Amino acid sequence: MSLRRRLLLALAGLVAVTVFLAWAVAGGAILRPLSRSLLQQHLDSAVYVASELHAGHDEVAQALGVEARRLPAAPPGPGDHRRWVEVTHQGHDVMYVRGPRNIIAVETPTGWIAVHHKLDLGSPGRRLPAFFLIVGVLVFVAVGWIGRVALRPLDTTRRAMEQMAGGDLSHRLATDQGPPELREAATAFNAMADRIDAGRRADKELMAGISHELRTPLTRLELELSLLEDTAPERVAAMRGDLGELEKLIRELTTISRLELGDAKLADEPLDLAALAAATGATVQGAAFPLRGDATLFARALDNLVRNARKHAETQPTIRLVGRRIEVVDDGPGVPEDALDRLFEPFFRTDASRARSSGGTGLGLMIVRQVTELHGGSVEALNVPGGGLIVRLDFG
Repeated sequence: MSLRRRLLLALAGLVAVTVFLAWAVAGGAILRPLSRSLLQQHLDSAVYVASELHAGHDEVAQALGVEARRLPAAPPGPGDHRRWVEVTHQGHDVMYVRGPRNIIAVETPTGWIAVHHKLDLGSPGRRLPAFFLIVGVLVFVAVGWIGRVALRPLDTTRRAMEQMAGGDLSHRLATDQGPPELREAATAFNAMADRIDAGRRADKELMAGISHELRTPLTRLELELSLLEDTAPERVAAMRGDLGELEKLIRELTTISRLELGDAKLADEPLDLAALAAATGATVQGAAFPLRGDATLFARALDNLVRNARKHAETQPTIRLVGRRIEVVDDGPGVPEDALDRLFEPFFRTDASRARSSGGTGLGLMIVRQVTELHGGSVEALNVPGGGLIVRLDFG
């Protein structure tokens, strides 16, 4: 259950308990004693008016502001289904019923006299629950609005964290709004984001620097191989192939690092995904979807995926184009579940399927992740039940 719902439920419970206690206190400590006191006064007044009417003083009722009349029989009369209460008051048999006119019937030696008081004693008791219900609803609405306003900073912080988790480390919270506690929390959050951003940028700059510095020794090795070419041409040719692969890898790492640092712009051209997938030599299934980006980098990412799958698969890997997803599937042994999220880290290997004897630089899947994210996608690895691995590039 979300924090907002918990807070609203807690506040709703508090409001309900408060309203109930207020109703109980108001009814038990105020209204009931007041109603009993007024009833006694009305009974006294009714007995007095009835006695005066019995003595022939008809003007008393008018002077007291009540209505009085003689009843032909003892109440309740024929067809009267109101609930009457019978008591003895000041030596007289009295019957009364609560209602809009508060009828009190008093027995006199000459018959029953009904006295109608215009004040309804039961009205406050009947209106009180409705009053407290309205107050409770209004308080609950006010509390809900206050809770929403109070939790708004948490929602803002949550959205900021989601943006950071999605890779946007440039997002910051406003530090000049809200109470001091929230401003301090926003300042601490921004400081944390600055440190993370600085650390990630330092890593990218380190990768770019390493890629640049490796070019010099590679150039020297290329010159030395030229001098040895006449003595062992086959061996030199193999070494040249390795150097060429390393130079290509360094060039791509440099390009990716410059793109991530903002020193270069990603090419924006339509990608022929079907052709790029077919160029890897893997089996291709499904229909391509429109995507724009850098064809060279994207081809490298697909080639890395397929070559990685071939090292561990029994049969030819398959590239599946499903919706706006690209899936590279193999029938190899898969990887441990706790290693799936780390497959795309640089130089990470697993004992089961990423042993050093399989070759490679340990940077292939890292390049896949970087290229995918540069093209607005995300990457994940899933084990296939029964054996195999799926690497999924999602551009939805």
